[in-house]
Amino acid sequence: MDSASNPQSLKNGSALDFSTDIGDGAAKTLETLRQFLQKIPADLDPAICAAQESEILRIYDTFYQYAMKWAGENRRKHASQPTAPEAVKFKKRAAEVMSDLQLRMKVFGLCSLRLQRAGVVLQNHIRKYLDDNPEITKAERIKWTSDTGVLLGRYRKERSEIITQLGKLSEGLLVLNEAEKNLIAFQSAAQKLFGADKAEEYIRSFRAALRVADFPKARKIIDSLHAAGSSVQAPAKAYLDALEQSAACLTGAEGKLFLNTNEVQLVVMTKEQDIKQKKAFIEKYRLSAMENKLAGLSHLKDKLQVIGSFDSLMTLFIKLMRGLALPLPDSKTVREFETNVLEKITYLLGSQFQEIDIIEKRNQELLSEFFADQADYQKGA
Repeated sequence: MDSASNPQSLKNGSALDFSTDIGDGAAKTLETLRQFLQKIPADLDPAICAAQESEILRIYDTFYQYAMKWAGENRRKHASQPTAPEAVKFKKRAAEVMSDLQLRMKVFGLCSLRLQRAGVVLQNHIRKYLDDNPEITKAERIKWTSDTGVLLGRYRKERSEIITQLGKLSEGLLVLNEAEKNLIAFQSAAQKLFGADKAEEYIRSFRAALRVADFPKARKIIDSLHAAGSSVQAPAKAYLDALEQSAACLTGAEGKLFLNTNEVQLVVMTKEQDIKQKKAFIEKYRLSAMENKLAGLSHLKDKLQVIGSFDSLMTLFIKLMRGLALPLPDSKTVREFETNVLEKITYLLGSQFQEIDIIEKRNQELLSEFFADQADYQKGA
């Protein structure tokens, strides 16, 4: 079978015919990659993501298979042409780095795909937010600064702490709603038995001990009233037991106990107002925070472009394959191949390509932070 009758097929229907120049196959491959990346949907479903990544790897593998056949055809075609003696060593080096370059080009392609996908997802969320909030105009958008990020982080932390505190206070209210009945019964019985002034002394001492969570002292005060009988001691003891068992949810900011529902409700009202203000501030910067994450992705794309582009890496690969497949007739050609191709590949493999792993990690972090923020907004709504 003639080799030209078995072209490698790309997804868009174009064929890679290794009887033509490798540059033609590279151009078709690059166009296929561009078209594929332009159609990435705003979807992070694992199955869809895996299919996208498998497809981009298939495009690369199709081209690499084509390139190897092209190189084999051209080696046979030019076998009789002269080549410089020192060329053998450099062709061997080219063969040694070829698979590493192919692998890192795939890694580059996957990173580009993931950055593109993340950008589409974030843009889609921002667009939906603006559609849901048409009152936000371009002029009203707040500029993001590093200080904004620090302040938002602090407000989120404080809001979370207040929510936790409100949860404890709600538990405390439930306890005091029942326990206060015993306190009222104790006060009423003491006043009937001892009179208002004497009863107030006992009640004040009892409350003072409970305020600082000195439960042993409060219990001694109850014990000292044994002559008064159970009508005084029983409700006082029930009240003390309730506070002691629930001290964790009745302790205020200064370590002192709340003793009645009015005290708790006043604190709850203050904290609810505080949390309302913090929620308003956080929501005010929601769009800026989303756009900041999108800007972070754009920065990662710029960092990836420092390493190279689809075109520049493909050009380097073509030069490598031509150096492997075609004669290097003289020392000058060999030196140019070494300097312009092998040394550049060695540099990329040894340093710049390592940055891709860092970019990938930060991309995942940005996505995680973005969705954690959105969940936080929903929780705090």
